Amino acid sequence: MGGRTIAGHERKATPLSPVPGPRQSPKDGWAMSCTCGWVAQPFARRSDAEKAYSAHLLGALPICQGCNTKKPTREMSKSAPHKCKACARSAIKAWAEANPSEWERSRWKSHLKRQYGITPERYNEILATQGGLCAICLKYPEDPRGFRPHLDHDHATGQVRGILCGPCNKGLGMFGDDLAVLRSALAYLEKHSKEVANESAIDQAAMGASDHPS
Repeated sequence: MGGRTIAGHERKATPLSPVPGPRQSPKDGWAMSCTCGWVAQPFARRSDAEKAYSAHLLGALPICQGCNTKKPTREMSKSAPHKCKACARSAIKAWAEANPSEWERSRWKSHLKRQYGITPERYNEILATQGGLCAICLKYPEDPRGFRPHLDHDHATGQVRGILCGPCNKGLGMFGDDLAVLRSALAYLEKHSKEVANESAIDQAAMGASDHPS
């Protein structure tokens, strides 16, 4: 207990009379006090004063309502101040297992707020303005795994741009939001498409000529 510290508590040992020498106790003993206002005296030996202070700290420790055990303040949960961190985690896990839908929505709500700064209501508004479709391929963004459509955002500014299906979101990410690369990819596809069309036209013309020999 000698090394334990609690916020708002700090020991102060005071001799009640002059100390004769090193490792000697004052004739009138020691007083031990704490910055919280606790005071105890006298103690014949310094070690007795330290033990009294340790007992005081033990009494000042919060009691977890989950395991009914006194815990250091650092082991108490910030989100559930009446429970220690271990009990708080167990309680959350039990609730999540008993309420999977509510747990998933809670996690999603927290993710939207933390990552994009929006609410589930705003997410639904954006999807509604897109007619429930992916903003790129204009198809219903259904995912066989049951995942929600992806919220797309500008990685440089963090601004939300729209909602995409999984393939479009992944494809856009693979291009790194680089407009020059995207234009190059479009030009590449258009060039290939034209070449295929020209080859097809030549083949059809050749077939027509063979069907009508001169």
